[in-house]
Order: sequence, then C-alpha cells, then structure tokens
Amino acid sequence: MDLRARVTGIGALADDTRFRLYRYLGLSGRAVSVRELSTRLSLHPNTLRPHLRRLEELLADVQDELLAPLSAAERQQLTRLLTQILEHHA
Repeated sequence: MDLRARVTGIGALADDTRFRLYRYLGLSGRAVSVRELSTRLSLHPNTLRPHLRRLEELLADVQDELLAPLSAAERQQLTRLLTQILEHHA
C-alpha cells in the first residue's frame, strides 16, 4: 500500500464515528446489524450507513492489495481454505 493510501486509511479512522464503529465491530468479533450498531452507539442508522460504506471501501482496498500477488487459482484456493476454517470453528 502506498503512503497516500495508508494516510487515507488512517484519516478515515480519525473520524470519531468511524473509529467507534471500527472499535465496536472489532471487539464484537461477530457480524453486527446496523440496528445493533445504532442502538449501541446511539446514532441513527442513516448516520451510520455512509461510515460503514467508507470502512467497507477501505477494507476492499486492503484486500485487493494483499491478494494482488495471487493468481486467480490461488485466490480460489485461499477462499476455499478460509471457508473450511470458518466452518470448522462455527
């Protein structure tokens, strides 16, 4: 990831609402609904949605960078392995 992208990612977490979302999602360790986030953070769902979209964009960028060296076949293999791990621990 180049420096500009890193600074952009860090800047995104400088926003208090996004940081609170990031922290809550990380600590929960599970999928969380917008309704739950809204209740826990005392914010309207319509306020949360743009922040969630921004975090999703950042995650997609990081994933793209991490997976860039892999071929399509390697990505599929990684996806299968990760799915097996998740199913095993479910």
